[in-house]
Amino acid sequence: MTAPHPIIEGVVRQGRHLGRELGFPTANLDVPQDLPLDDGVYRSRAEVDGVVFDALSNLGCNPSVGGAERRLETHLLGFSGDLYGRRLRVELVDRIRGERCFASIEALRRQIEADRRLVESLVAPPRPVRLALVGLGVIGEKHLLGIGRSPHAELVGVCDVDPSCASKAPGVPFYADCRAMIAAVRPEWVVVAVPAEHHAATVRAALDAGCDVLCEKPLATDYAACEALLGAASDVACRVMFHWQYGNEAQWFYARCAEWLAGGIRRIRTLSCDPYCDAAGQVRADRRVLCGAWLDGGINVLSFYEPLLAIDRLVPVECRSERDAAGYERRALRRFACDGAEVEIEIDWSRPSDEKRTEVETCDGRTIVIDHTRQRVAVDGRVLFDGATDDRLATHYINFYASFGRHPLTSSEAALRLHGLLLQ
Repeated sequence: MTAPHPIIEGVVRQGRHLGRELGFPTANLDVPQDLPLDDGVYRSRAEVDGVVFDALSNLGCNPSVGGAERRLETHLLGFSGDLYGRRLRVELVDRIRGERCFASIEALRRQIEADRRLVESLVAPPRPVRLALVGLGVIGEKHLLGIGRSPHAELVGVCDVDPSCASKAPGVPFYADCRAMIAAVRPEWVVVAVPAEHHAATVRAALDAGCDVLCEKPLATDYAACEALLGAASDVACRVMFHWQYGNEAQWFYARCAEWLAGGIRRIRTLSCDPYCDAAGQVRADRRVLCGAWLDGGINVLSFYEPLLAIDRLVPVECRSERDAAGYERRALRRFACDGAEVEIEIDWSRPSDEKRTEVETCDGRTIVIDHTRQRVAVDGRVLFDGATDDRLATHYINFYASFGRHPLTSSEAALRLHGLLLQ
C-alpha cells in the first residue's frame, strides 16, 4: 500500500474491547505521544497480510470512556477475524471530525454508526476490472477459480485452442483466437496462462491491442524477450504473476519478516520437489511444456525471495543441472551469495513427492521454516501459523484476486531482475 497520506504501522495489541461491545470491533495500535497529527476520526485504509480494507480510525485518548493514553483505534470495513498480534498498516486518508467527549456510551455508539455510514458513502466499491483469460489448462483453471471468487474482477472472455475447454467457463464468451477475443470483448486486462513457450507471442498480441497484461511466470523463455516486453509497456502495464508470493504461509510470513529478519539473514535454502518424472527417471511428456526444472521452479523461489533479499545483489556461486536421457532438465541446483548471506535453491522433479520448504537461519540465531506444501510457518521448532487448505495452488490464486486492483503488483523492474537471475 503506497500513498502520500500519513501512515501508522505496528503490531495490534489488546484493548478494553469496548469497540466490540458497541458493535464496532477495533484494532489498537500504539502511537508516539508526540505524533504531529490532529486527534480525531479519520477515513482510512488498513493493510493486513497484503490485503487492503477501507476503514474508520480514531486517533486520540477516547475521552468518552476516561481514556488517558493516545492510540489509534481502527475498525476495518468488511473484515471478520482476530487481529491481535498481527501487523497492521493504517493510512489516514481524510480527517472527518475532531475527537469529542460524549455524554453517554449510547451517544458515542450513535456517532460511530454515523461516522461509519459516512465512510461507506465515500468509499463506494469501484467497478470490477474487466479481465479476459487466455489458456484454460491446469493453471488457467486456478485463475478461473480466483477470478470467480473476487468482487474486484469480472471475466468477460476466455480463449483456448481446444474448443472443449469452453465448458470450464459456462456463460462466458469463448474464443479460439486471442486477437479475436480482445477485439470482441475489449478487456482492460488480458491474463495469459498458456504454456511458457507461447507466453511472449500472446503477451505481445495483448500489448499491441492496448490491453494491460498479467502473465504467468516466466514471462518468456529468454531474457531478451522479457526485456523487450517489459520495456514496451508504456501506456499499458505488463506484469508477471508470481503465485508463490500469495500462499497463505507466504502472506503471513511477509507480514512479520521485517521484525524477524531485522538482524540479517545468515543462510536461506529452499527445496522444491514435484513428482514430474516417471519410474525410469524421465520427465513426463505432459510436463515437458514447462521447459525444465529451473525455468519452471526457480522463478517461484526467486519471486518468494524478492521481498526478503536484495535480489539485484545476488552473486552466482554454483550452477548445476541434471537431465534425463532425452535431454530434459529434471534437477537444478543454484547457490548465490547476497550481502554475506548464503542462498541455495534446489529444484528436483525426480523425487516421488511434492515437497516445498524454505529454511531461514538469521544472524541472531533464529531458525524459521516456511513449509509451502502444508502452508505452515515454524520458528525455532514451534509452529506459529497453520494455513493448510485442500488445494494449496488454488489458494495462491484466490488470495491474489481477492485484492486485485487494490494492491500493487510486482513492478516491471523487479520482474526483470528476477528473470535476469533465471535466464542469464
